[in-house]
Amino acid sequence: MRAPTDPPSSNPDPTTYPSGTTELQTRAMGIAALTCIGFMLLGSLLGWLTTAEVDMKWYEALVRPGFQPPEVLTLLVALLYYPLFFVLIYRSLTRLPGASERKAAVTLAVTAMAINTAWNPLLIGFQALALGVIGHGILLGVIGLLAGFLWRRERLSAILLLPYVIWVAFDLLWALELLRLNP
Repeated sequence: MRAPTDPPSSNPDPTTYPSGTTELQTRAMGIAALTCIGFMLLGSLLGWLTTAEVDMKWYEALVRPGFQPPEVLTLLVALLYYPLFFVLIYRSLTRLPGASERKAAVTLAVTAMAINTAWNPLLIGFQALALGVIGHGILLGVIGLLAGFLWRRERLSAILLLPYVIWVAFDLLWALELLRLNP
């Protein structure tokens, strides 16, 4: 909080960020929320557009790997995905000291969200299992970079991200096996 004798500042010194003011934290919260809501809406729209015209019988007819995760686990990951990225973006904006660090972390998080949003409609829309594998591989690379970046700078965020890294790694193995079983 600013002392009464300090001059007002609309642009706080990033080296003292996060400050005691609620303005910056509210702004960071708004950015994180709008980013996540935007990707939720975009994902819903892309999913609707790609599945509305596609016959899903091809996907239903695929031979599934024997290590299919339980549906409840898949649902849990789906439910926690956007809150996780909200927290990652918010903490990156409020905990990382330098503007370049904040920008790098948020860029990696947004890139991961964009890949995650795009790969499933591409897989379904083009009926191409290889696109699913490629999408998973790229996503795993980006979130791995994000986890490594955060591990050195904002450890709690990195720890929060680790279960998702494990999930995507498992999902990549599953997608590779799906591709192998359905040449």
